[in-house]
Amino acid sequence: MPIRNKIPIAILISTLMVTASIGYAYQVDTTASEDIKPKEVQPSLYRLSIGIGVGTLDDGEAASFTYSFNDQCILLRFVQTSEFNMFGPKPDESIWDISVLYGCSARWGNWYSSVGTGIGLVHSVQRGKLLRRSDEFLGSDEYESIERSVVGLSIQVEISEAPFPFMGLAIIGFANINGVRSYAGLTLCLQFGKLR
Repeated sequence: MPIRNKIPIAILISTLMVTASIGYAYQVDTTASEDIKPKEVQPSLYRLSIGIGVGTLDDGEAASFTYSFNDQCILLRFVQTSEFNMFGPKPDESIWDISVLYGCSARWGNWYSSVGTGIGLVHSVQRGKLLRRSDEFLGSDEYESIERSVVGLSIQVEISEAPFPFMGLAIIGFANINGVRSYAGLTLCLQFGKLR
């Protein structure tokens, strides 16, 4: 596997570890009181996230809707990673998924973090046999387009900050493990909704 394909995966794993640690630290009750206090019910939140970044193939794009209640969250997402070839070859290779995920979340002040897993429909476009070689200066070679669809295991981690109750910024890491081509990415997203 080329080194550029390992970088997003390493970033995703690091983000997952940090998010899990923060979530765990947030849940730990450090008071020495012997009284057991009832857990405070947190208001439900919802957020629409849209962003771009890097992915296994080159670019990464993400759009997701998250509904969080207490320490849980449900996500619906679309993510994609694709090549950026201005002068070929054609077609550009790409892979995307539409997924439903369930996970845990943590909140502290203006900050929010979540980790979720689920299943998704994955669709990929890959190059096959060479069909036509271009003789032009800026021409591009054309290859057979091989399209495949499969169900995969989706993973998403997020950490965000909401300076305003209705708008914020997030770093979202995504991955999908499947039988065609597993992939990952990291995006910087704008968020809108009821964020705190």
